[in-house]
Amino acid sequence: MNVFLKMMHEGLVGPAPELKHIDVAIAMARVRRPVAAYCEKLHTAFPIKPAMIAGDVRSVIVSPTLADEALDRLTALQQLSGEPLIIEWTPSNIEGQLFGTMYLAGGRIQPFTLLLDSLAGRLMVRCISPVGVVDLAASLEAIQDSIRTKPVRVGAVPGTEEGSYNLTVQEDVLLGDRAHDKARVIALLKRVAEEADRLEQIHLSDADRGLDLFVDDLRKEGIGSRD
Repeated sequence: MNVFLKMMHEGLVGPAPELKHIDVAIAMARVRRPVAAYCEKLHTAFPIKPAMIAGDVRSVIVSPTLADEALDRLTALQQLSGEPLIIEWTPSNIEGQLFGTMYLAGGRIQPFTLLLDSLAGRLMVRCISPVGVVDLAASLEAIQDSIRTKPVRVGAVPGTEEGSYNLTVQEDVLLGDRAHDKARVIALLKRVAEEADRLEQIHLSDADRGLDLFVDDLRKEGIGSRD
């Protein structure tokens, strides 16, 4: 990457002369070496005509105020507790992500995470509730049967049984007027948690695990990936 940067910008001179081309086959086979971080402003080696950088000055589409309001709406959802839902919220230091445990009928519990998202410029809340680690190869048909009469969106990671879960129930809801946030998210939470618990009872009949088992992997949902 450093060779590419030197080729594309002025003033970047290495300790030894570099070729003006990159042999991908050789470069890919080389052992990794430390790469220096460039902290200075880079200057392109190609001519830039004034017309290329001319344009109207526009305001940003999403202002800091709008972003703060969106985060505040998510944070306010932690006030949801008591009838019709009994929820224990867990402190979160991740912006745009909440963690909680719902107490269900019969004394069972179901952990979940809420994630702030957007779709076509509208705020959206996504709820993910882990079922656990299931042998997907052996149980795929059984999982399909268990959701056939009660359709629900499931997330499955085939080919691996690492981590605290490879099967989840997850759905999302668009937010409109703030006055309706509570009703929309209550319906979302109830549907997702109850279905995740139902699948857990079917496919992991002896399990009823708490948030502490899943929270590290649920944190990774917020950054869009799981290792």
